[in-house]
Formats: sequence, structure tokens, C-alpha cells
Amino acid sequence: MQQGTTGFTYTSAELRVDHEYRRNVLLNAETGVRLAEYQQNGGTQTQYYASAGVSWLINRKMRLTGQYTFTTQSGTGTLTPVSATGINTLVNGAYNQNLFLLTLHLGL
Repeated sequence: MQQGTTGFTYTSAELRVDHEYRRNVLLNAETGVRLAEYQQNGGTQTQYYASAGVSWLINRKMRLTGQYTFTTQSGTGTLTPVSATGINTLVNGAYNQNLFLLTLHLGL
């Protein structure tokens, strides 16, 4: 290992369900957890997420997809960059994220 670098153990689990509501309407839902445990007292990061979406098959070459994802993350410990003098120390923070995506897929 080089000075200032560290490894981590990454663990994740997820559950995904897809359902064909109609011939041209597909539903999906997903939930999961991700955990990163950093070595050398680097702390941990835990992330939980849930997602739901729908795909509308407009025709053979076009698909419209809508997706919503909620993510919450928490962390402990501090991360210090390689060239840090203590001023640029990064602190693992907690946040919530709401992500809405609307996508039009075109095929040839």
C-alpha cells in the first residue's frame, strides 16, 4: 500500500421486482442497502435506496421510461487526501437524494 491510501470492504444487498402490467407497460421496483467499511479507522458509509419506475413501449422503436429513486446515506469517520495537511480533510456526511428521470429511448 502507498501512504495515504486505504482499502475497504463493500457489501450490498438488493431486491428487484419487474411486472408486465400490460403488453406495452412494464413496472419495476427496487430496494437495497450498500455498506462500505474503510480500513485503517477510515469509518463507514451506509446507503439505503428505493426506486420505482414504469416503461411505456410506444412502438417497436420508441420507449418512454419514468423512474423515481430515493437515497439516504450516512457515514462516520473522516477521509484525508494523500497530500493533505489537515486543511483539506473530507468528512463523511449524511444526505438524502430524490432523483426523477424521464427518458425517451429511440432505436434504429
